[in-house]
Amino acid sequence: DNIDLLIQKMKEYRLKQSREDKVKPYYIFTDKQMLEIIEKKPNSIEALMNVSGFGEVKCGKYGEQILESLKL
Repeated sequence: DNIDLLIQKMKEYRLKQSREDKVKPYYIFTDKQMLEIIEKKPNSIEALMNVSGFGEVKCGKYGEQILESLKL
């Protein structure tokens, strides 16, 4: 179903991005944050900032791509 597809898409993005940035995948977002993002389905950077652990820096760096990976 859609949730599994979203989880897969977000994990693929996280892995690709973490390799590009040479950081651990959980630095971009943890599984818990990923599930919160999927549950809240933010449609803007401002909405994404309501997710635990997402401030200006993280949203500025990864926000657009995270919002993009929520689209099926």
